[in-house]
Amino acid sequence: MTSLRNIKTLISRSDASVRRCDMRRVGTERQLRENEEEAASLQQQKNGLRQLIEQERPSGMLDKARLFLCQHRIAVFMQKIKELEVQEKKLLQTRDDLTRQLAALRTEKLHWERKHKKYLNWADQRKKAFRLTGLRQEEDETQEIITWSS
Repeated sequence: MTSLRNIKTLISRSDASVRRCDMRRVGTERQLRENEEEAASLQQQKNGLRQLIEQERPSGMLDKARLFLCQHRIAVFMQKIKELEVQEKKLLQTRDDLTRQLAALRTEKLHWERKHKKYLNWADQRKKAFRLTGLRQEEDETQEIITWSS
């Protein structure tokens, strides 16, 4: 049977693993929040560029130079929107990765919590066994004293 000292070592290791999982989870959740904030910022930038495109659309009679200038500005805004969409896709991929990491960390934490609970139960069983052994020895000694006294 495993000694109480070994069980206490297992308890401290499992407890440390649970704490490590918690720390990693907090860091991953922080990264996920930052990712979501950045995605919201990109969405605002895209909306702003779309508004600029609407404002830049030519209206009425324009000379050739003014028309080309409007078209050029619109093309630049469209290119910036496409660049933002590429960044947004990268953020979405990162968000998916972080979400998977969080799920894995939760699973790992549950694993270590179950082990921790099991080790605590083992320790309680060992302590109980030690107490029962002590009581039996005491009983045997008392019985022996009674036998010798008679």
